[in-house]
Amino acid sequence: MSTVLLLRALRTDDRGHAAPTPLFLAFLGALVLAAAFAFRTGFDASTVRDFLLLASIVSGCVLLAFVGIMVWATRAGHRAAVLSASRPGAVVIRAMRSRGLASAAAGMASGRRVLPIGITLVADDGGIEVWGGPAEEPVRIARAPWQSVQAIRVGRVNRAGRASDGLLFTVGIAADGGVELPVAVVGTGLGGLSSLTPAALERLAGGLEARRVAAMRV
Repeated sequence: MSTVLLLRALRTDDRGHAAPTPLFLAFLGALVLAAAFAFRTGFDASTVRDFLLLASIVSGCVLLAFVGIMVWATRAGHRAAVLSASRPGAVVIRAMRSRGLASAAAGMASGRRVLPIGITLVADDGGIEVWGGPAEEPVRIARAPWQSVQAIRVGRVNRAGRASDGLLFTVGIAADGGVELPVAVVGTGLGGLSSLTPAALERLAGGLEARRVAAMRV
């Protein structure tokens, strides 16, 4: 039966501690700038009104951004569900583009060159695939047969300027050796945008490695 990976985890920083999201940091920064602008001439009833007006505008913009992110995340989850239903026996994993993935995956591309921010990995008996596109009509971006995958392990990846644990696929797509594909696995937390725990990633990597080894024996 197909599997969509949905495990619970905290969003963490480089040391494994809980860390604020970029959207929250941007919200706080915008409030600080609004306060500095409103109170630049002093502190009185007029400047307080100016600050409250600016704060409401900032809050509204952040709310709209949050709603947009949640809609995007929901559609990404729908794409994973569609792929899971259409590929019995495959492991379907929600992921996001990390630094270095687009250039490293260029040799695996099957026509489409632009790698979206949100992607879906599909691992079956034949290999590992990268999917994107709308939930209604997912598009396969790249594919690597298990014969070309040399190793799968947990390592550090960089997603939106934040380092976290992810999966590293070593794929032999270059003449001078393997190319390492860093994948930021998500699927937990609000909107399914948080990373998995190290233990969950180790289990996932172990399961994928076992599938790779089994496919090589056939």
